[in-house]
Amino acid sequence: MNFSCSMEILDYDVVIIGSGIAGLRALLEFLMNEGGRAALVNKAQLMRAHSVAATGGTAAVLRPEEGDSFELHAWDSIRNGEFLNDQDAVFKLVEEIPREIYFYDHLGLPWSRRDDGKIAQRILSPHSFPRCAYAGGWTGFHMVQTLYDSLQKFTTWDSFDEFMALDVIADEEIKGVILWDIREGTLYLLRTKGVIIATGGLGRLFKFTTYSFQATGDGFAMALRAGLPLKDLEFIQNNETSLVPSGVLVGSAARRYGGRLINSTGERFMERYAPGTLEMSPKDVVARAIMKEIQEGRGFKGPRGLDYVLLDVTHLPEDIKKGVLGSIRETVLRLTGLDIVEFPIPVRPAAHFSMGGIKTDLNGKTEIEGLWAAGEVACLSVHGANRALANSTAECTVWGRITGLEAAKRARKVKAFPDVRQSKVKDTETFIQSLFNGSGKNSIYEIKKELNNAMEKNLRVFRNEDGMKKALNTVESLRDGLKSVVIKDRSPYYNLELVTYFEVRNMLDLAPAIIKSAIFRKESRGPHFRTDFPLRDNKNWLKHTLVRKKGDEFEVETEPVRLTFFKPMENQNQNE
Repeated sequence: MNFSCSMEILDYDVVIIGSGIAGLRALLEFLMNEGGRAALVNKAQLMRAHSVAATGGTAAVLRPEEGDSFELHAWDSIRNGEFLNDQDAVFKLVEEIPREIYFYDHLGLPWSRRDDGKIAQRILSPHSFPRCAYAGGWTGFHMVQTLYDSLQKFTTWDSFDEFMALDVIADEEIKGVILWDIREGTLYLLRTKGVIIATGGLGRLFKFTTYSFQATGDGFAMALRAGLPLKDLEFIQNNETSLVPSGVLVGSAARRYGGRLINSTGERFMERYAPGTLEMSPKDVVARAIMKEIQEGRGFKGPRGLDYVLLDVTHLPEDIKKGVLGSIRETVLRLTGLDIVEFPIPVRPAAHFSMGGIKTDLNGKTEIEGLWAAGEVACLSVHGANRALANSTAECTVWGRITGLEAAKRARKVKAFPDVRQSKVKDTETFIQSLFNGSGKNSIYEIKKELNNAMEKNLRVFRNEDGMKKALNTVESLRDGLKSVVIKDRSPYYNLELVTYFEVRNMLDLAPAIIKSAIFRKESRGPHFRTDFPLRDNKNWLKHTLVRKKGDEFEVETEPVRLTFFKPMENQNQNE
């Protein structure tokens, strides 16, 4: 199989990698501010980003006259984040997001409405005020669709659909991006003045996850290979109620309207774990309760070892089950054949949102000039150790706008495109050719399976040092095994075995960084719950972790949390 690098080198004023809420919002802001010509890189296709799966809403202070405030939104977020949030970043979020809600309204997003015509808002845990604006059960979908519609009036951008970004080229400043055309099997080099990484999450490192198959941590891994630090990687949220066996998220609305978690003895077990807040307790508390029930034999036997408990909404009024829970009903019926009107929903915790990511400043800028990150792949530490519901779409759109604006400013300021040697592409071409001509026998699919199992077993709801060290040993062995992988599919067109190789390479670069960060933090905080260190320890661990890749090694260090407004509460047991 031959690869040609004799294609034209393309020049763009900005390259945006990822087409979810953060990526599209960045592109729109860039174009609105006349930044120049833009490239949007999508591993799948437009409108297929995982952002469309966001259902809960977007948190924003729209009703100060009714009792809400920036301080209250910030407090809810920081308390839920167990005081690991950088508080200046939190206040930037809560102050910026209301104007974004109205911006989407002006673009035509069909927000749900109150009887008086104002944008409807509901309360979601841990918010203490109904501040979550929503569009039925499809908030993320409508945000993405509205942004896409608005982009159609601009002509100075190109969409690279079904292209995979392999690496950024940079020294002290950004120079370019290497792309792999999945459809044609061709390499591209995009020279650019700026890059915004907006590739979303890393859920597919785990066996059971809410995330789509494209969420393989690509942006995290590219940043690591470029020498950038990743921040707070040990904090990976578990969605407490995910559908068995698919992993698809069952929205918190099912519990907010009165759904009950039931074990195999018929007990509403949250009454034992959190009698005050029950099913609406923080995600990590509910996730641990469910897994404890399953581990102690009070779950139901599920397929492929995915034992579960039941989320029962059958007792709720018909208009609730068929109305506000209509999207959940449709999803469960389609994937399991069960109608929630008559049958409880089989659920268990699944790997979900990453609080950690590429370290940036308050404008989304990384340590490399001209390189920004936005959305879940970035870490401004808005979420601290534990994300508050509806703050994720808020973060995506706020820093999508900010990074798009910053990229436009740079594009207007920097006149010439950087000089990038074509040998960079040739090196990648030679490497890909070696994957077809090598003598190894390892299967990339078997390596992926072993990685998923190791991460699932040792880095999920409950952690301890022995288990994490076993996972690290497995990952290091798999990284060695990756050198002996041979791609058997010889087709240049839609070679999904080769795509899988690139994704697994990214996951194997990222997994040691996650594990070493988790081993390094010797306390429990948010979803990082260690059975060998079960308490939160503000005295020693009220600080961020930073991990860098240096050669084949990963080094972990710390930096202080920026406490600008609220003082941390005393240490507490994580089950309280």
